[in-house]
Amino acid sequence: MIGVSTKKGAPVHCFMELVSDTSKQTVLDGLSRRLKSDVILETDGNPNYAACAKEMDVSHLVTLSSDENAHEVFRWVNTFTSNLKKLSIATT
Repeated sequence: MIGVSTKKGAPVHCFMELVSDTSKQTVLDGLSRRLKSDVILETDGNPNYAACAKEMDVSHLVTLSSDENAHEVFRWVNTFTSNLKKLSIATT
Protein backbone atom coordinates (compact mmCIF):
# COMPACT_ATOMS: atom_id res chain seq x y z
CA MET A 1 0.00 0.00 0.00
CA ILE A 2 1.37 3.42 -0.93
CA GLY A 3 0.11 6.88 -0.22
CA VAL A 4 1.33 10.38 -0.97
CA SER A 5 0.12 13.65 0.46
CA THR A 6 0.61 16.75 -1.63
CA LYS A 7 0.48 20.49 -1.17
CA LYS A 8 0.21 22.73 -4.21
CA GLY A 9 0.97 19.72 -6.41
CA ALA A 10 4.23 18.77 -4.69
CA PRO A 11 4.71 15.72 -2.45
CA VAL A 12 4.89 16.40 1.28
CA HIS A 13 4.71 12.93 2.84
CA CYS A 14 4.83 9.41 1.47
CA PHE A 15 4.23 6.06 3.07
CA MET A 16 4.75 2.57 1.78
CA GLU A 17 3.69 -0.56 3.57
CA LEU A 18 3.89 -4.17 2.49
CA VAL A 19 0.49 -5.70 3.25
CA SER A 20 -0.67 -9.28 3.11
CA ASP A 21 -3.85 -8.42 1.20
CA THR A 22 -6.07 -5.52 0.15
CA SER A 23 -9.07 -6.45 2.23
CA LYS A 24 -11.11 -3.67 3.80
CA GLN A 25 -9.72 -4.40 7.27
CA THR A 26 -6.10 -4.39 6.13
CA VAL A 27 -6.56 -1.14 4.22
CA LEU A 28 -8.50 0.41 7.10
CA ASP A 29 -5.75 -0.49 9.57
CA GLY A 30 -3.10 1.13 7.39
CA LEU A 31 -5.07 4.25 6.61
CA SER A 32 -6.25 4.74 10.18
CA ARG A 33 -2.64 4.90 11.37
CA ARG A 34 -1.75 7.57 8.82
CA LEU A 35 -4.68 9.79 7.88
CA LYS A 36 -6.10 12.77 9.69
CA SER A 37 -9.81 13.47 9.59
CA ASP A 38 -9.42 16.51 7.33
CA VAL A 39 -7.90 14.67 4.35
CA ILE A 40 -9.37 13.96 0.96
CA LEU A 41 -8.65 10.36 0.06
CA GLU A 42 -8.22 10.08 -3.70
CA THR A 43 -8.12 6.51 -4.94
CA ASP A 44 -8.36 4.33 -8.03
CA GLY A 45 -11.87 3.03 -7.44
CA ASN A 46 -11.17 -0.07 -5.37
CA PRO A 47 -14.40 -0.41 -3.34
CA ASN A 48 -12.45 -1.12 -0.15
CA TYR A 49 -11.11 2.45 -0.19
CA ALA A 50 -14.65 3.84 -0.41
CA ALA A 51 -15.72 1.66 2.51
CA CYS A 52 -12.72 2.78 4.56
CA ALA A 53 -13.32 6.44 3.78
CA LYS A 54 -16.92 6.09 4.89
CA GLU A 55 -15.95 4.31 8.10
CA MET A 56 -13.24 6.91 8.83
CA ASP A 57 -15.59 9.75 7.88
CA VAL A 58 -13.15 11.33 5.41
CA SER A 59 -13.83 12.78 1.99
CA HIS A 60 -13.24 10.41 -0.90
CA LEU A 61 -12.68 11.02 -4.61
CA VAL A 62 -12.32 8.29 -7.21
CA THR A 63 -10.10 8.65 -10.25
CA LEU A 64 -10.06 5.66 -12.56
CA SER A 65 -6.95 4.86 -14.58
CA SER A 66 -9.02 5.55 -17.70
CA ASP A 67 -9.87 9.09 -16.55
CA GLU A 68 -8.27 11.92 -18.48
CA ASN A 69 -6.49 13.36 -15.44
CA ALA A 70 -5.39 10.05 -13.86
CA HIS A 71 -1.75 10.57 -14.83
CA GLU A 72 -1.69 13.82 -12.87
CA VAL A 73 -3.71 12.58 -9.88
CA PHE A 74 -1.44 9.57 -9.40
CA ARG A 75 1.77 11.25 -10.59
CA TRP A 76 3.58 11.04 -7.27
CA VAL A 77 2.34 7.56 -6.38
CA ASN A 78 3.62 6.37 -9.76
CA THR A 79 6.92 8.24 -9.31
CA PHE A 80 7.58 6.75 -5.89
CA THR A 81 6.59 3.27 -7.09
CA SER A 82 8.93 3.58 -10.06
CA ASN A 83 11.79 4.74 -7.84
CA LEU A 84 11.21 1.84 -5.47
CA LYS A 85 11.36 -0.62 -8.35
CA LYS A 86 14.61 0.91 -9.58
CA LEU A 87 16.09 0.74 -6.10
CA SER A 88 15.04 -2.88 -5.77
CA ILE A 89 16.68 -3.80 -9.07
CA ALA A 90 19.86 -1.91 -8.19
CA THR A 91 20.28 -3.72 -4.88
CA THR A 92 19.74 -7.27 -6.14
